[in-house]
Amino acid sequence: MECPNCQSQDVYKCSVAYEQGTSVSKTTGTSSGTSQGIGVVGQAAYIQSGTHNAAHSSTTTTRSEFARRAAPPKNWFFISLSTSIAAGVVLLAMALLINLVQSLETLWGILALISGVILALSAPVLIVTYFFRAKFDAADERWRQSWICGRCGSIFVPQQDV
Repeated sequence: MECPNCQSQDVYKCSVAYEQGTSVSKTTGTSSGTSQGIGVVGQAAYIQSGTHNAAHSSTTTTRSEFARRAAPPKNWFFISLSTSIAAGVVLLAMALLINLVQSLETLWGILALISGVILALSAPVLIVTYFFRAKFDAADERWRQSWICGRCGSIFVPQQDV
């Protein structure tokens, strides 16, 4: 197979180029230390010391420029839906936290109003992206059939022999 643009045979399936150009690194670490302080209260002086320990982890995803060019289409419906659900969960958690701290009916009303506004703004986005789902499915299928040239970077779907 060769690129229709530059006739190079250095071509890769887009899904493979995307996967090979994407790397995920996970790091974990711990740290510990001690601190000391001197304090004076009235006539009495005291020395305090403390120990602290911390653990951390992170995940980093990097992509080459070649992998970015070969990336699959974005599924905006999934992105919109997950964002709306996340916003709802955060508001529910805030409401529960406020209820535990203090029982104020006005705060529930404010949170209900904010939730209603978020749902009112999210609904049209979800509806529109839902109807564009067919376009995403077609774009995703085209991506699964696409190849990318390692020489000129053009993306193409090979012609089928009949």
